[in-house]
Amino acid sequence: MKENSNSVGAFARGQKVAFAAASLAIGIISCIHGLGMEKGILAVVFGWLALKGKDGLKEGTQRTWAIVGIVLGSIMTVLVPLTVTVFWPKVKAIVEALEKLS
Repeated sequence: MKENSNSVGAFARGQKVAFAAASLAIGIISCIHGLGMEKGILAVVFGWLALKGKDGLKEGTQRTWAIVGIVLGSIMTVLVPLTVTVFWPKVKAIVEALEKLS
């Protein structure tokens, strides 16, 4: 019985590490790509999944990965709509120019 509970704990820890790595990778990709708020939201969700619950990452490099993923995802989730709002006349002109091409 003890062996089974250890394997469940190891599985949960591995899952949390995978969520942390996914959060970091998607957070970096969302910053490199620039547009696409959905990637930022996904990075925040994966980071949150890595940190939540009693089996969440408490310390170590993987916890830092999850936190960085959350921060990068949050920045992009706020920055994309803000940029579109501030530069709306230019965005509208670009969309109209693209419509004329098709």
